[in-house]
Amino acid sequence: MFERCPYCGEKVELEIDEFVGEDEVYQDTCPHCGKNFIFTASFSIDYHPEKADCLNDGKHNFELTHTYPEFMRRMRCTMCDEDRKLTEEERKLYNVPTAEEWYKKHNEKEQS
Repeated sequence: MFERCPYCGEKVELEIDEFVGEDEVYQDTCPHCGKNFIFTASFSIDYHPEKADCLNDGKHNFELTHTYPEFMRRMRCTMCDEDRKLTEEERKLYNVPTAEEWYKKHNEKEQS
């Protein structure tokens, strides 16, 4: 991460060896002006409440995940993150192979 030196204002790359999640104070030396300075590394968590109608008797908004290998794809709700296996109808609609179909196709490619 790059920040500006508090003395000369030049960009300085700050490196953290190990961060344990609490506010920690580190010491560094500016490669431009040679002065020592300290910086504090901190970790924060933000919360952003959103409506999830599916948790209140509404319908889930399921979308196909983009998982690889393709046979591992699932349907995930964009509101609550619930996921489930694809139905056979969805598997055909989205052209998602079964595990057996996927392995057969990839084994054939390797043997060619």
